[in-house]
Amino acid sequence: MRALGQEPVDQPLVWQGNVAIADGCLTALYLAGWLVESWFDVDKRRATLLPVLPAGQQELYDALIGLSIRQGEVGSSVEFV
Repeated sequence: MRALGQEPVDQPLVWQGNVAIADGCLTALYLAGWLVESWFDVDKRRATLLPVLPAGQQELYDALIGLSIRQGEVGSSVEFV
């Protein structure tokens, strides 16, 4: 990204409009959660991901995914290249 004149964003999920990118071991959960929440709502995201979240840690992971989605939206000044 730096070679293209862009600064990397240190976040697990970054999205703008209908384009999202994610990185790390929870990439599938972040992207699936973002997609379901953007098409439907938070409740549908929770219901969709609940069966695949670790037993006994569903609340923790749900909060982490929700926070990442809320923090992941970039302003219009950032371009996807």
